[in-house]
Amino acid sequence: MNDLGFENANFPIHLVKRGGRGLPQLGLGLFLMAASVGAQEGIEPLPALENLVGEWSRLRVAIADEQRSWKDQEDQWRTEISLLQTEAERLREELESAADVEASVETAQLDAQRDLDRLSQSFDGLRALLSPAENALRAWPDRLPSPLRVSLDAAFQGLPKNPEEAALLTDGARLQTVVALYSEIDKLQQDVHFVKEVLARPDGSRQEMDVCYLGLARAFSVSPDNAWAAVGTPAENGWVWEPHPAISERVRRAVSVYNRELTAELISLPLRVTESGE
Repeated sequence: MNDLGFENANFPIHLVKRGGRGLPQLGLGLFLMAASVGAQEGIEPLPALENLVGEWSRLRVAIADEQRSWKDQEDQWRTEISLLQTEAERLREELESAADVEASVETAQLDAQRDLDRLSQSFDGLRALLSPAENALRAWPDRLPSPLRVSLDAAFQGLPKNPEEAALLTDGARLQTVVALYSEIDKLQQDVHFVKEVLARPDGSRQEMDVCYLGLARAFSVSPDNAWAAVGTPAENGWVWEPHPAISERVRRAVSVYNRELTAELISLPLRVTESGE
């Protein structure tokens, strides 16, 4: 028997578990319980019924609140689980990407090391050629015509004059100077150059002449009055000029075409000059 005087202590709980469909039975049961209690203890049945209904209502509200709280908590947990799963997937992809990058970096490092080893071996071979190349270049300033050498004077000054100076320079700097000079000399050899240059005449006088250089292989000069002309050839210590007045007219026409004083035309200049000037 419980505090209310019922032998079946589970009777109120049974009614609550039935939910809203047991409300009529609950009302009837509460009325009977209240009547029974009132009859046994001399208590009015209506107040007892009101107390029981109040307790039951509070119980229902508490159950509903707990269900709502559980539902809200469940939704929050599900959301957090979904976010954590998404973050875990993102981290997994980042780890895979990082592993790929690491593998790529290792491969690139290996390739770079192989290239460096090959370059080092090649450079070791080039190092042995630097001194002979520098020695050969030191002879070029005397071979180049003065007007064409001006732009290269600074580069020629960069060549080491002796082994002591060479030891103060890096191999890379020396190689850069050698390559730059040979490149500029090659450009001079591939082009036609018209300049004014002071040349010595057979009588020992010096006169400014109009000169046409065909690369660095042959040159032709003519005096301003066209009275004197010469053919130049390169030599170890400069250019050698051989007088050939017979070609003065053709050289002057070539100079005039270059200066756009005459309409362009084909002009034949002798690469080998005979005694007759042909």
